[in-house]
Amino acid sequence: MRMIAVEPVRILAPDVALTDGRYRQEGRTEAETRALWTTITLQRTPGGWKIAAIRNMLPAAPPAAKK
Repeated sequence: MRMIAVEPVRILAPDVALTDGRYRQEGRTEAETRALWTTITLQRTPGGWKIAAIRNMLPAAPPAAKK
């Protein structure tokens, strides 16, 4: 099962919302498991809120410390 830990939802307009979330994509080994970030755009329709767009990202590693 995959679950997204949703951050607070931001209402951009009465019928448009934006949220971010973290989730893990489990691999066969720990080395293949990835921690990902997703951004979801939602649109309110007569049938309720629907996903209008979704973007998944692999966060970049932090830069190496300078010596």
